[in-house]
Amino acid sequence: MWVDRFGNVQLAAQPADAVGAALGTELEVIGAVSHRVRRVLAFAELGPGELGLIVDANGHLSVVCDRQSAATVLGVQAGDVVMVRVVASSGGLP
Repeated sequence: MWVDRFGNVQLAAQPADAVGAALGTELEVIGAVSHRVRRVLAFAELGPGELGLIVDANGHLSVVCDRQSAATVLGVQAGDVVMVRVVASSGGLP
């Protein structure tokens, strides 16, 4: 994983690894802290400060944030382990 100059967090995962995470699916990203994110096609789909999961220009999944550094929000830096999982529809996060 690496972090670009805008604070986008590129994951080692590729789109094929996101089985069960169609566009609009709510996900949980776990870095130093946990946050909910939404699978989106573009930054424009996110509201101010909202985290999203997109396919970046390199073909990898990336955690991004509108108008903020996703790395700062998640408390991660290049090389840290970040996990992504689909939020269970029955209960979700507290």
